[in-house]
Amino acid sequence: MISDPLAVLAVLAATVYVAVHLEERIRFFCSLGAALVGILLGMLLSNIGVLPGESKTYDFLVGPGVEAGIALILLRVDIRSVLVLLC
Repeated sequence: MISDPLAVLAVLAATVYVAVHLEERIRFFCSLGAALVGILLGMLLSNIGVLPGESKTYDFLVGPGVEAGIALILLRVDIRSVLVLLC
């Protein structure tokens, strides 16, 4: 079992990469979506004992990680297109 927080983060990042790659390449996974595939892969890794049930990495991802992700997503928003939708 992986216990180092950075190693857990690396495995989770690889899981997201694989989920996105599967969604782009295989029609079945495209119908499921990368989010669901990523969750299912993470659950599989946890159940077979690769990922721990609790980790400091999870605490980071639930708090500051989500906030940073939202900020990065908002940086790509075209404000003009949002204003057109509001009017």
